[in-house]
Amino acid sequence: WTSVYGVTGSSAAFSNIRGTSTAITDAPTSGQYLVITELVASAEDACRIDLVEETSDKLIWRLYMAANSTFHFIPRGEYKLHVADKRLMAKTSVVADTAFTVGYFSEA
Repeated sequence: WTSVYGVTGSSAAFSNIRGTSTAITDAPTSGQYLVITELVASAEDACRIDLVEETSDKLIWRLYMAANSTFHFIPRGEYKLHVADKRLMAKTSVVADTAFTVGYFSEA
């Protein structure tokens, strides 16, 4: 497998994803699942960040961020999304400047 980071190889930064699920990864290889190996999230404003699976909006992780904070998470082992062909999405509880870098790969 080839590890990939972010959206088209870059970190994703947003000024307002309040209540709107927005992609923080690319879609996995067709017919495969996205496997998360690392996540870095930062927020300039205090907020709650929900990381959800595309389409179903199934909650994967919920982060409570203080203003000007960074969260770095490396799952023990790997974390595979539940449905093939879906991206990892993020949304916030308030208007907040946020940024994400996600390490991942595709797996059958």
